[in-house]
Amino acid sequence: MKVISFYKYVDLDNPTSLRDEHFTLCSSLNLRGRIFIGNDGINGTASGEDSAIEKYKKALLSNPAFHDISFKEQAVSDHVFDKLIVRSRKKIVNFPFSVDLDYTGKKLSPFEFKQLMESNEDFVLIDARNTYETKIGKFHGAVDLGIETFREFPEKLSELEGFRNKKIVMYCTGGIRCEKASAFLKQQGFKDVSQLDGGILHYNEVIPNSYFEGECFVFDNRMSVPINTGEDVKIISFCEHCGKTTPRSIDCCNNTCNRIFVCCGDCEKRMNSGCSEYCSLNPTRKK
Repeated sequence: MKVISFYKYVDLDNPTSLRDEHFTLCSSLNLRGRIFIGNDGINGTASGEDSAIEKYKKALLSNPAFHDISFKEQAVSDHVFDKLIVRSRKKIVNFPFSVDLDYTGKKLSPFEFKQLMESNEDFVLIDARNTYETKIGKFHGAVDLGIETFREFPEKLSELEGFRNKKIVMYCTGGIRCEKASAFLKQQGFKDVSQLDGGILHYNEVIPNSYFEGECFVFDNRMSVPINTGEDVKIISFCEHCGKTTPRSIDCCNNTCNRIFVCCGDCEKRMNSGCSEYCSLNPTRKK
């Protein structure tokens, strides 16, 4: 089985109709996942049998709007989603400012990114992901903005002012957030802005075991995936209950909290998957 992730910013006239067609196609292939289709494009992750995934990719690429879409792929032993969700929305990524995606930052290939990391060039590496993602893994030396959701990125502009005249390189999981974040910074007057093409997942496909520390957070049942193997494995996160080193993230069991936090297996059982004693005992906890 495989899990694929993909996105493409492109103007779509009728996302609702495309959503219905997409749901029918994915259902017929027994795919599971989350796929969002908006007026500005498509963003999705899906799992299924290898042959079904290939049929889906072929169907998506046959649509002129998505003819050049790229896929990040990983082998899995089973579905990484419980069900299939295909939804239409205005924007595939929620961002509080309108940005011109014709002016996104320069895209660096994994090889160009690695060369830059190995050079003596002065640059600032910015992680555009949420804090619960950066907590379990990030590229060495990256600036963590401490945002809880991507919508908060513009609020960190004042903290980035000191980097206005520096070379800025950004990255995220698959590249979709950096498209908007880099364009936003350029619209705010930052001149030299680049981004890692395809994000962490594509980088790991091409150059594993290189500069990434910890694991990469993913938005499916796995919660995280290892980036490094063998002697290169380095865990940088700690259980929020006992302090034990662990790469595991879980959702808080309390429906009114639902916070994503780092938790070892022992504390997950002891605390009933709660992020606090209150949440572990709260009557609204998930069954």
